[in-house]
Amino acid sequence: MSFNTSFDRPVGKKRSRRHSLRGSSHRSSHINSTDPHEKTNLLLKIFDISLYVGLLAVLLAFAGRTPVGHLILLFATGVTMTLWLVHRATQPTLPWKWTGFEFLLLCVIGMVTFQLTPLSTETLQAVSPAVERFLLADLYPELIGTEPRFSWNKISLAPVETRLTFVPILCVLLLFLLMVQRFQHRKHARSVMLVISLGMAAYALFGTLQYLLGNGKFFGLITHPFTNTFTGSKGSFTNSNHFAGFLALALGPLLAWTITSDAHSKTSRSHRREWNSNMRIAFGGVASILLLIGIVLSGSRGGLILATVSLVITMSLTMIRRAADARLPIIFAVFGIIGLGAISLIGDRVLDVNAQELVSADIEKMDRGNARGIIWESNLAAQKEFRWFGTGLGTHRHVIPAYHEEKVSRRIYTHAENSYLQIGTENGVVGWILLTLAILLVIIKLMKAAFSSNVSKTELPFIIGSMASFGVFLCHGTYDFAWYAPAYMLVLALYLAYVFSIQTTHPEAEKQYSRKTFSSLIMAGGLIAFLTFGYDAVGPAALAEPATMRYLCYTAQTKHVDNVDDEMAILKIRVSELRKSLQINPDDIENQISMAKCLRRAFELQDLHHLYPMPLAQVRAAVYSGGFQDSKQLTSWLENKAVMQQALPLINTCLQHARLASLLCPLRSDPLLIQAEYCFTNSPDSEQVDYYFARSERAEPQSMDVAFDRGYMAWNRGDIEKAFQEWQPVFNDKDPNQSRILSIIAPVLSPTDLINTIHPTLETLNTITMVYQKLGEEQYAQAAIALANATTKAIPELPASERLDYVNIAFIRLRSAKVKPETIAFINQSAEYFESSVPMRRQFAQWLVSQKEFALAEPHLEYCISRSPGDVQAKEWLQKSQKAMDQIARQSSMRLYR
Repeated sequence: MSFNTSFDRPVGKKRSRRHSLRGSSHRSSHINSTDPHEKTNLLLKIFDISLYVGLLAVLLAFAGRTPVGHLILLFATGVTMTLWLVHRATQPTLPWKWTGFEFLLLCVIGMVTFQLTPLSTETLQAVSPAVERFLLADLYPELIGTEPRFSWNKISLAPVETRLTFVPILCVLLLFLLMVQRFQHRKHARSVMLVISLGMAAYALFGTLQYLLGNGKFFGLITHPFTNTFTGSKGSFTNSNHFAGFLALALGPLLAWTITSDAHSKTSRSHRREWNSNMRIAFGGVASILLLIGIVLSGSRGGLILATVSLVITMSLTMIRRAADARLPIIFAVFGIIGLGAISLIGDRVLDVNAQELVSADIEKMDRGNARGIIWESNLAAQKEFRWFGTGLGTHRHVIPAYHEEKVSRRIYTHAENSYLQIGTENGVVGWILLTLAILLVIIKLMKAAFSSNVSKTELPFIIGSMASFGVFLCHGTYDFAWYAPAYMLVLALYLAYVFSIQTTHPEAEKQYSRKTFSSLIMAGGLIAFLTFGYDAVGPAALAEPATMRYLCYTAQTKHVDNVDDEMAILKIRVSELRKSLQINPDDIENQISMAKCLRRAFELQDLHHLYPMPLAQVRAAVYSGGFQDSKQLTSWLENKAVMQQALPLINTCLQHARLASLLCPLRSDPLLIQAEYCFTNSPDSEQVDYYFARSERAEPQSMDVAFDRGYMAWNRGDIEKAFQEWQPVFNDKDPNQSRILSIIAPVLSPTDLINTIHPTLETLNTITMVYQKLGEEQYAQAAIALANATTKAIPELPASERLDYVNIAFIRLRSAKVKPETIAFINQSAEYFESSVPMRRQFAQWLVSQKEFALAEPHLEYCISRSPGDVQAKEWLQKSQKAMDQIARQSSMRLYR
């Protein structure tokens, strides 16, 4: 009423306006005085910048999965926490918004601390009795606890990995609590939610362009040893599924902001309101399309499911709360057509393949041969033995091979392909309880925020979007473990912090909590302890990462090396990079194992060149035959120049790295096998060999490395039959150890004897042929002929799609072996299966022409030309054949005439 009255007085208009401004200023001052969160000073601005720059840096550092990403996250957390503590010190009345996660944070710290604490043998056996089984307490009870290699005193079976994994989890939880406090400024909270969601759309655009226009390198600059950007849209993630899940987190908030009528701020001018609404729909619609295109081009079937989950939750809640924009049907029609058009242009093939697999509901086909089923069964088996406290945070990849019930083709499962199972394996029932409490706490808070009458409608869009994001998170966890990517968890934490910062009850009801604050001094002490622990766990690994990545890139190059000299040259570079990495971070389990394996391979290559005076097998047999009173006498004999003086330093260094790896994690078979192979240099006790073999079999029962080493030891003892018995699974499973075995036995056995002994498959027979190619023409010819005969017999039983490849391989071997009669016979026998294959018949014709078998070549050339009239080369070969045949005919007639 007073507002209308003031408008009736023209003279008082300006004064009324000044009065209104003063009143507004007074009200604003009053609000700020009662709500310190609304104050925005320089410290808070720097806090905001450090937080979001840190988020961006973590995202670009391969989503924070590597130690460098962990270190960036730790630094960002330290800076933001320091700024917040200083801000609190200058605002003594600043309230703390309790979330319930403070208690869970303390519980997580307590759980991990218990996993890392050295325990007595009795306590460890009570809380984690399965540990001693891997140390062979049942077979060698007298050895347990006598030496470091026979003992273990922690619940975590890889403490280094537990500390390394714990740091980003702490960072995310701490940043979540800080974001809840910062988001008490509601206008700032809504702005941040919008900027992050739109930024995710921009990130999706980057991933799409990198996939469509990139050179296979991340950011066009970085070569990754395990993946590239040609296989799908990935952004800075190394896994397309994780990238798709990351984008799906933002789809709900962005869509809810776009289609909700109260998402924009109302003003007094209708045309300004309409402009804001139109801009909201335009920006939101385009950004949502960019997210969907990024998900489709990732090639992730799970990403399509997550996008559907996000869309369903967002639309359902928007309708239930009656918050949808009146133009919703038009919005969906317009942007639906635009989105489908864009996807049909650049992603129709990817979408079609994935959609067909999802519609077919063929679980084994979608799971690439039940890969997830295998790892899920292994995790359930592990949880039966490590029931209460698990195997230790971050230990999955080291522990789970012990529970594989079938061969997994050397696949390394860094995670369980199921978040809930992985938490159960690594943290046991305690971890599940903490996860359940966290999920229930979030669900309760989301439901209160979405349906509370005390929550403003301007908060509703991002509340709905956050519920969709959490739904995506829960769904994603059922088939993958993207939770260990800090960038993924940070974005989810940001969305949930928005909800937890909302006041869902009457203001007076929360005052009893708002004045309870932590002491700034205690929090500062905790921050210092956290940063010290975090850098000690993450810093060395991050500093060593560049050398490790270079080593991995050189390792990938060894796949294309086919001679010993080149392999040795690359091996020297790999060892050099590993040495640099281990000097900085000696506690790296993988690098210690890799160094031991590289040094063992160096010894094998030098042994193949006969650089040592006495063969290793002979030295080992002499040691175990008896006659040595103690290790000192043994060492003195080994250091003899005529024995292995030159090789002993290399073997001792290899053993040192293997022992360090076993001390860091007792469940890795590779270092145990190396110790079994070389432990004779330290002790004449042959029982140690059996001990290390038994431990390695329990650590990785399906490992073909164990089978190879057992066969190799039998071969060195002269027990040929036992060696082939141990090696048979290696040949049956087409394991890479085949080449190592063949390099050992090929110089001793002829191709015929070897083939009759192991009865190889065609793939193995081709490998045998390649090995004999390096040993001499005669042996190579025998192997090539055997391969051709086996291929001819197998053609009728081979799948039609594979016949051409096998025949082509056999033909190439025969051709390079220069066995003309056998090659011609092979062509005649196999040609009937490839009458319509232009490439195969063209190869046959080319070789026949080169061998001046013109009559045999002519039918193949005539067929190829009839199918490919533009093949100029084939026409030239035909003309050459016809001229040669005419000349031969004339010469024959002349001889008859004479």
